[in-house]
Amino acid sequence: MTILTDWNLTLDVDAVFRGQGADPGILRARRPGLVSIAEEALAAAQPLIAPRVTYRAWDVEGLRHEKIYLAGGRTLSGPLVIELLAAAHQVIAVLCTVGDEIDAEVARLMPEDPPLALAFDGVGSAAAEALGMAVCAYFEQRAAEKGWQATLPLSPGMNGWPTDVGQQQLFALLDPDEVNVQLLPSSLMIPRKSVSFLLGIGPDVSTAGETCDYCELEKTCRYRRKRNGASH
Repeated sequence: MTILTDWNLTLDVDAVFRGQGADPGILRARRPGLVSIAEEALAAAQPLIAPRVTYRAWDVEGLRHEKIYLAGGRTLSGPLVIELLAAAHQVIAVLCTVGDEIDAEVARLMPEDPPLALAFDGVGSAAAEALGMAVCAYFEQRAAEKGWQATLPLSPGMNGWPTDVGQQQLFALLDPDEVNVQLLPSSLMIPRKSVSFLLGIGPDVSTAGETCDYCELEKTCRYRRKRNGASH
């Protein structure tokens, strides 16, 4: 296992709003007062963010009976796993967290200042997402140095890889104690601001599509449509 802690996460107010599940443009127009609350939360939460990443790269030994066999007798299964990882030479299991201090601050603030507590929660979600994206970029670069490519990140809960199945398979490939993350019986992670995923790397893996294509909300997510409309 390897632990990485040196991450520079750049966050802004719009990232906080997205972390709260809101459209930044709509929120700025309808509730401009929330901008100053998000700015306050960003400034106060930065010292509480403690990014930690543990990962392990597993060599792929073969694909049989709808399962991907990894070194050491470990296996991965599920329609999405096969679709994205069948061509991989290696599978990298990743667990990221920004720590539990933001969770604690959200719980402390919620009874006395719910808007600020929700903004803190948005900062934590934005930080966890930014960390996951930074880790993906890190492994994409490492793959490129070999002349390889990296797949989309495959997270438990995406279509074709249910959360309860995916989390159990993924955590079996890692030592979550190294970053002080626990997997609850409900398949939720503690600290809450944690992200787990797999990446496949190799010379022939597909890089097509985007993560949203495999989300169960893909057909109804208004935010995705607006984001894609703004980016094309």
